[in-house]
Amino acid sequence: MTALKRLTREQRAAVVLVSLGPEHAQSLADQLGVDAMRRIRDALTDMPFVSQEEMLAAFADFITQLNIWSAGMRGGKKEALDLLTKALGETLVEQIRGPIVEVEQPSDVWSDFNGLDSQVIAEFVSQQHGAVSALILHKLASDRIPEVLGLMESAAAVEAIGHLSRPDDPSPAALSVAEAMIQDRLLTKDTDPTSDPKVIMIGETLGTLPRDLRDAALTRLDQEDAVRAQAIRAALLQIEDIPARLPTKSVQVLFRDLDRSIMVKGLAAVKVDTPEVSEFLLGNIAQRMADQYRADIDALGEMDGSTKDRAIGALVREILGLSRRGDITLNSLSDAE
Repeated sequence: MTALKRLTREQRAAVVLVSLGPEHAQSLADQLGVDAMRRIRDALTDMPFVSQEEMLAAFADFITQLNIWSAGMRGGKKEALDLLTKALGETLVEQIRGPIVEVEQPSDVWSDFNGLDSQVIAEFVSQQHGAVSALILHKLASDRIPEVLGLMESAAAVEAIGHLSRPDDPSPAALSVAEAMIQDRLLTKDTDPTSDPKVIMIGETLGTLPRDLRDAALTRLDQEDAVRAQAIRAALLQIEDIPARLPTKSVQVLFRDLDRSIMVKGLAAVKVDTPEVSEFLLGNIAQRMADQYRADIDALGEMDGSTKDRAIGALVREILGLSRRGDITLNSLSDAE
């Protein structure tokens, strides 16, 4: 909660107790117990000025933390909520509290997570923010934590260790998010990223980009999610893969259906850097037509780098369009190999 960033947990509890007034504060203090009240008393000595926004936020935070505090409260969560309701009124407590949805956490997520290979866990945890990686590592069997840390990227391991040393317990909400993320990214077996429309879209888009930008994007994707990066590569049509992925019977469809200027510029763009592409395409049409295209290519003259990139991107987009419409069928790289 943004309004509470500068207040400690004990200071937030102090705000609640002071706001309740002596009658209700004493009852709640009795339930919290001596140890908790000592920490709250110490927090009061360093208490800064608290705005009205922070006071309301403190009440909301206190209520949501009752699941944690209740273990040390003689009266328990229900009695504490009753006290707050008497002091503040039912309407205000409900507004502060908001809708509380009791979600039964899937008990097998962390068990299944512990059953994964340490290298898989290390790679996954290395991709997370330090606080999240520490939360996840806390859920590992204690004897596996050093092993996983040793397999992690050094910078990520150091950051995780820093967060592991902090005493704060993860909130139920944070645990729920972590569980959902682990379930989705590591434990769900029936999701095929190659059929994900986003993956297909990204793969097709990358094929139309300049090679340097495309390679940089793929490197980043490899670092963030190797599984999805592999699926994106499978959807990616690179101009240099045309001889392997385009069946020879489909070459004539390109020359028949695509705009001639797109074909000429695309062939001119690959003539020097990837001549095998232009040789493949021109080698699978009638000789007379191929000679006409070669004359048009020579007439274009030299192309600069950005012009080549645009011409190649346009040609790849048109080929992908034919594939989506079912006019041609592209081979997968694995089939081609």
